[in-house]
Amino acid sequence: MLPTYNSLKEKNPYLEILNFHTPDNVTLLRMSQPISYGDDLSEIRPIVVNTNKNKVNNSGIEIGKKGIYYRIITPVFSLDNKHIGSVEFGLTLDYFSDLYSSYFTDRMFAFHINHEATGAINIFKKYPKFQNGYVITNQSHFYQGALNGAKNN
Repeated sequence: MLPTYNSLKEKNPYLEILNFHTPDNVTLLRMSQPISYGDDLSEIRPIVVNTNKNKVNNSGIEIGKKGIYYRIITPVFSLDNKHIGSVEFGLTLDYFSDLYSSYFTDRMFAFHINHEATGAINIFKKYPKFQNGYVITNQSHFYQGALNGAKNN
């Protein structure tokens, strides 16, 4: 499975997450961190819960234990059509900022994530802080300067 995951990442540099979940929303395997498994996601990952409960595809931006990603989750069925869990692909938000920037070359794109939404996840500390949250962008050097200027005014 690891060679497949690495091949997918080579083809899509925005792909960071490939996870497998049991039908009761427990992490079975995180390809990016194989030793981190067995945690119940029921309370913190509504997209996983909805996918497994309703056995339908789901996608959206969601904060999880390993950070914030655009997540695509689909139910998995056995050959005899029994629901056996779900598979999740997660793309970094850089995908959207890079895509937007490729269409609108004279503009920049950013997400503002509220501190309260981040909880205890340390991954956000690498992004520039602004007011009550963090700015996620592919133009961090520009925003850091602009944010520092805004603080001084």
